Amino acid sequence: MILSEDRRHCYEELQQALEQLQRTVAQDNLDRAALAIEYKKVQQFFGNQIMRSPSAELDASEPPPCHVFASSEAASNSIRKANCDGGAT
Repeated sequence: MILSEDRRHCYEELQQALEQLQRTVAQDNLDRAALAIEYKKVQQFFGNQIMRSPSAELDASEPPPCHVFASSEAASNSIRKANCDGGAT
């Protein structure tokens, strides 16, 4: 998949936001307020920058870059674990 420079930059920013979310979740003393703030940032960025971007340049037959899914899945798993463990990691 070939992305425009702007679109590629958006995905890189999303990856960075997901990685920050993952670091927040991985903290020894999980700060739920910080987690909520980081989660909201990722959610808003995804909604405002990724979903609202024109999709005409994307080839629907090709999936998005794997590293975006890997970061997203790792962050989601960490958040679920934090929620299930009551904040203990």
